[in-house]
Amino acid sequence: TKHFMKNFLIKNEKLINVGVIIGLISFFLTFLTTFSLQMDKMSIIKISFLPLIFGFYYFFTFVLSSVVSLNKINSIAHKNREKQPRKFKQILFIAIVSFGFYYILDSVVFLFDDSLSKDYANGILSITENPTKKDITEIDNLSKLPLCIQNSFLNIISFFFSILFSYIFVKKFKD
Repeated sequence: TKHFMKNFLIKNEKLINVGVIIGLISFFLTFLTTFSLQMDKMSIIKISFLPLIFGFYYFFTFVLSSVVSLNKINSIAHKNREKQPRKFKQILFIAIVSFGFYYILDSVVFLFDDSLSKDYANGILSITENPTKKDITEIDNLSKLPLCIQNSFLNIISFFFSILFSYIFVKKFKD
């Protein structure tokens, strides 16, 4: 298995690098935006906008980076007459690496600073009309999760649309 893992990493190094870069850029842009929004008190507009931030950055970063990178990687492989992996597998691999890397980074930041998650949950509580004890408990539980997990549903939608649009624009080189 050690030999298999080494070969796997060598074979997929370029795709892993692209995925890490996408995850890092998406995280950095999301981090900057959300913490700048957090500087002021959470308003209803900010609370509504916050869950969409990662999805927006991830979609554009993923589609641009994966299309440019895979078209280049596959063009070189085609010129060298190397067997090309299926483009869906390449896109899915990059998506999993980038998404995982983003979630790891966001969770690590949460371990050191959970203020954004708490502010977001408190903002939701402040716009909830006549919250019940159950609502308060659920929102309190929400505040104990990293923002990426709080917004997983929208993040996953962005994940799938990113894969779809990349698939449309990544070229398939034919012999």
